[in-house]
Amino acid sequence: MNIQKMLQEAQKLQKKIKEFDKQIFDFNYKDLIIFQMDGSGKILNLKINNDIIDKDDPDTLQDLLITSINDAKSLIEKKKDEMQNSLAGQMPKGFF
Repeated sequence: MNIQKMLQEAQKLQKKIKEFDKQIFDFNYKDLIIFQMDGSGKILNLKINNDIIDKDDPDTLQDLLITSINDAKSLIEKKKDEMQNSLAGQMPKGFF
């Protein structure tokens, strides 16, 4: 395998990963918590439905936030893994 070709393929893979990290994903958790997260897992904006804000019960809101953010991060990680695996499958034999 040509080393130069392998380096070019690795650079293409790195570029795709960077592009993925810049993508914006929209999440809507039961119309209660709506937010956007980029491919690197950074939350870009967040809206909370006033119906779930209860000063006497902050635990419910905290639980919903934790659940919705963790679910979103898991989904993004899964999509990223799938993308990386599909790209790795296109790499020449012996690359990894």
